[in-house]
Amino acid sequence: MALERYYTTTEAAALLGLRPPSVRNTVQRGRLAVERMGDRNLVTAAEIERYRAEVLGTREWQDRKAGEPMRSGSHSCSSQG
Repeated sequence: MALERYYTTTEAAALLGLRPPSVRNTVQRGRLAVERMGDRNLVTAAEIERYRAEVLGTREWQDRKAGEPMRSGSHSCSSQG
C-alpha cells in the first residue's frame, strides 16, 4: 500500500499555479480540503487533482487567470428600459 503524498499550502499553490494566499483563502472557504497535522494544513495529492479538475479546468478560470475580460452575458449588469 502506497503512502498518500501531502503538500503544504505553499507547495499546493505552486502545483496549481496560484499564489499561496489564494490557496489559503480557498481552504478557509472550504473549497480545498486539508488535513491538520500539528500546526500545519496539508493538502493531499488527490485533493489537488480534484480541485484542479473541478475548478482550474473550467474555461472561465483560464480566462481570469490569463487576465482576459469576462465574456459578455456572464455577470453583466445591463439595464433594459
